[in-house]
This record gives sequence, structure tokens and C-alpha cells, in this order.
Amino acid sequence: MQHRKSFYQFVSIHTFLIGLFPFYLPVFLWKLGYTISDISYFIALAGFGYCLALWFWERIHKVMALKKVILISFLLEILLLTTIFFNGRILFFPALAILYGIYNCFFWITNRVLFLETVTPSDSGKHFGNFQIVVAVILKVGVFCGGLLLDKTSYFPVFILSILVGLLGSVLFIANKDLAGLFQSMQQVKSIGLTGLFTFRDAFRSRFIFAIDGLFLFLESFFWVISLFIIVKESYWQLGMLVILLMIIFGAMFYFIKNSIDRMPGEWMYRISVFFYALSWIFRGLIGDELKLPVVFVLLILITFFTSIFRLTFNKRFFDLAKTTTAHQYIFLKSYYSQFFIAILFGLLGLVLSRIGNPEAALSYTYFAAAAIALGYFLYRSYDTSQSHPNHGASQ
Repeated sequence: MQHRKSFYQFVSIHTFLIGLFPFYLPVFLWKLGYTISDISYFIALAGFGYCLALWFWERIHKVMALKKVILISFLLEILLLTTIFFNGRILFFPALAILYGIYNCFFWITNRVLFLETVTPSDSGKHFGNFQIVVAVILKVGVFCGGLLLDKTSYFPVFILSILVGLLGSVLFIANKDLAGLFQSMQQVKSIGLTGLFTFRDAFRSRFIFAIDGLFLFLESFFWVISLFIIVKESYWQLGMLVILLMIIFGAMFYFIKNSIDRMPGEWMYRISVFFYALSWIFRGLIGDELKLPVVFVLLILITFFTSIFRLTFNKRFFDLAKTTTAHQYIFLKSYYSQFFIAILFGLLGLVLSRIGNPEAALSYTYFAAAAIALGYFLYRSYDTSQSHPNHGASQ
């Protein structure tokens, strides 16, 4: 489709940049001496920053070309990386957290808007699978480079390489003429006010799903990365190699599944993936020093595979509903609800975890609780199963 090339260019460059350092941010904070409780507060502040940025994103895209919005995303990446040099200052922690949330917003919202323009309900699973494979491969290249540089040198070479890649990406999009049509269509998208947020309700139970999904996204990208870091004895390089190895092992199986998911019974596939996703959190909670290395490795493979399959089926359902309801507004609503509840839930989680002295125990308890909460994804209805309901639109 018209905007697919631009989508993959945008995703590829930012994914490589994320692999270089933002992927390592949770373990970087861990190495600086921040506790699991502190990192929960960091995530809560990031959720607040995301909500704030989304309010601006909704409005500036109406008066600013999408090309400029993309350039802002690269600028935010550079600001985020520069903030690391202020480590030890009083405002370092909250400033980094809020800026991380703002950067996440400009990357993920722009990413989802571009992706929505490239798919239809008949091929969304296949294309999201392609997207996951591209992201996985490029992320691992970035993770490899970032882990090697962080372990063998210091943060400064990572910073310089990231700046160069960000500048090259900016130049590439300055010359891009493919985004004009998308900018015109995006001007028609109505901004969501407070009334729309508070009154939002649909037959798909989207509001509840949006509320819990943010929790899991950060448990995966922050808490689980810290767990893996502990497993490899706190080595950036070994963490990067472990993540790459897991990707290679499950990649072949995933390739065949993503090509057939659009032809599989949607409800059946979704429910199976939710069950295995909940099981993956039990496996996470079971991993500890008492397990033998081969057992740990098998569990890591299963966790990676179950999580990836769930994300594939969940995002297919999400983008199919977006396409058949209110499109971009559905994306914005998800982000508002997810990030608002991220701020609330991780703030509360930080208070709870502050009372647990052992970090490994704190992570395990969190994972076991997450396994129970993950069953809530069973409540997410598809468009087909909700057509009998009179109110199946995305907002009212």
C-alpha cells in the first residue's frame, strides 16, 4: 500500500535506536542502584508523560505535517539520550521518566497511525507478523551493538552512534514525499476531549482491556528485562546475546504462524494465545537459581514464544476493531486508558514492592499476580462476536 515503505523506514530506524540504549534503560537504572520499587515509580511517571504528550500529538498533527511530527520523534530520542549525562542531579530521575514517556508516545502513536494505513482486516495478522519479524531482527541488531558497546566501552559511544543514526533518519524523512496523503487524511480525525474519554464504552470491553494492557507492556519491557539481566549475572553483553538467541530459536516457528493467522478461526486462536500468555507469567515466576540451566533455557524459549503469539493475536484483534470502528480515535483511546492506568497501577505497585526487601522475590510475586490478571484478556470481544450488541461502536 501507499504508506508501507514509509512505515517500515520509520519503524526500522527507531527500532535500531531503541535497541542501542532504551532497551537497556531498565537495567541501566538497576545498575545505578534503583530498586524494583523505584523503577515502578519511573514507569508511573512515564505513563503521565505519555498522556501529556498524546494530548499535544492529537492537536499538533492537525497543524503540522506528519513529516515534522516524525522529526520531533528523532529529536525526543536525542533529548532522552542526552538526559543520561545528568545522572546524579536532583531532577534526573523524574525528568528521564517523563521524557521517556513523551518519546514513547511520539514513537508508538506515529507507528500505529502509519501501520493502520497499511492494513485491512483480511491481512492485518500477516502484516503485523511481518512487522514483528522486522522489529525483532532490527531490534536484535541494535541490542547486539548496544550491549557490546555498554559492556566493553561506556555509554558515550552508544550516545554518539545513536545521534548519527537519528540524524541520518531525520535527513531520510526530510526527503520523503510519501507522507502528504496520510497527513491530509489525518486532519479529519477528531481530537478526543475529556468528555469523550470518560463516556467511552463499547461492546468489545475495550476500556477494561486497555486499562490492563499497559500494565503488561511494561512488565514485559522493564521487569522481565531486569529478570533476564539477573539471570546473566548483570552483563549487558550476555543479556543482548540471550535475547538474540531466543529470537533465533522461536523465529522459524513464528514465521509460519503469522502467514496463516488470518485464515485461522479468530476466536479460537485468540483464546488459546491468552491461555498460554497467562501460563508464560507463571513460568516467569518460577525461574530462579534453584532451577537447572537447561530447564531455565526451555522456560525462556516457551515464554518468548507464548508472548509473541499472544501479541500477534491481540494486536490483530485490536487493529481489526480499529479499522471497523473509529480508526485513529480507537488508537488514541487505547493509549489514553493504557497510560493513565500505567501511572496509577505502577504507582501503587511501587508502594507494595517497597515493603519487599528481596528483588527476586518481588519480581516473582509480581509475575504470579500478573498470570491471574492476564486471564482478563479473555473478555476482549472481536467484532464478529459483538455484532449482536446494538452498541458496538468504539465510542459514544
